[in-house]
Formats: sequence, structure tokens, C-alpha cells
Amino acid sequence: MAFIPVPNCWQLTLEGLLPGSGRWVTNWYVELDTYAQPDTGGANAFAGLIQTAIEASQLDDHLATTWTWDTLTVTGIDASTDGQVVVSNPGVTGHATSGVLPDQTCGLVQWQTALRGQSYRGRTYLPGFTEADNDASAPTAGLTTVLLDFGAALINELDTGTAHMVIVSRFSGTELVGGPGGQTLLKPKPRAVGISTEVIAATSPGRWATQRRRARV
Repeated sequence: MAFIPVPNCWQLTLEGLLPGSGRWVTNWYVELDTYAQPDTGGANAFAGLIQTAIEASQLDDHLATTWTWDTLTVTGIDASTDGQVVVSNPGVTGHATSGVLPDQTCGLVQWQTALRGQSYRGRTYLPGFTEADNDASAPTAGLTTVLLDFGAALINELDTGTAHMVIVSRFSGTELVGGPGGQTLLKPKPRAVGISTEVIAATSPGRWATQRRRARV
């Protein structure tokens, strides 16, 4: 599929180790008031801001000691020729020592914008928690509060005065396209140019979630 640009935006890709030895990946996006190519200084600054949000909300105290955050990859998505910078070893690990939950058991943070619709909201699935935060097959009330605090802290930290956290949408609705065997398939309809919408709030539903692939928006 052809590259879909999103004006003035960087993609922040975090990756690390799960307690069960697998790997986790999540993406967040920021829009820059004045666009520039990613550089080492900017990437390190965003790594520090994300670390501050994790530690200020005490999210790291609820993640297993075998959970780590290894890299932050900052990619310019304003054009297909934009640069990419990788920050290794941000230095964030979990501190919880009780038995780990299955890797697919995730705390859920839901991102809201001022607009309604699937293209204007997002989700982050956070794995790596332990039995200490499990209450009758749901997150404890304390962990739900921490997830809410983390969401608010991340929005605040990524609002730097020259950038802010956004939801990115590269698709709008669906369309019928021909399949490889001559069949007709319903596929997400790509936008010519992606859109970004500022994140203004975070919620958490108070239940465990399991990430699965969804139609792209």
C-alpha cells in the first residue's frame, strides 16, 4: 500500500520486553507546530517526557520487574522521505515482584478528542502487570486510577508548547475492492492525506483487555 502522509506529525514507536519473553510495541503520535525532521535531540527529549509520565503516575511500580522499555523510534510521517531516529535503552523497567499475568492481559487507556467517531479516538494496550493488581479477573481500583493518571500525565508531557499528542487517521470508511481470486473484498478506504486530531482526555474502563487487529481508520 502506498505511503499515506500525515502533515506535521511524528510517530513515536515504543518497544520492549514482556515478562513472558515476548515483545510489546505501541505507537503514539505528536503534531509539531513547526515541522522539522526527527533528530537525536528531539527523540531524546520525547523519551524523557514519556519516562516522566510513567514515573509520575507510578505506572512503573505496577509493571513486573521483567517488563522493560528498550527503544523509542521517532519517524517523520509528513512525507515518505522523512527521517527516523532510534533511542536505545531509555532505562525504564517495572518494579512489581508478584506473579506476572499472561502477556495478553492488558490495561487499557482510551484516548479522546473533541470529535466523535472511530477516526478521532484511540486505544493503548499496556501489558506487563502482576497478580497484585488483579481483583476477581479485573484490574484493581488502584491500578485503574494509575492508568487514568498515566493517560493524563502523557497528554500533559507531550504538550510541549511546540507539539501536542494527536490521534492519526489514515483511513475513512470502507470500499469494495477486487481480491486475488476474483472475489470482492470489503477493505478500509485509504485517505489521500491522513488527518490528526488533538488528544484532550484519557479514560480507562476498569477491565482487562486483549489487543486484536481491527479495521484501520
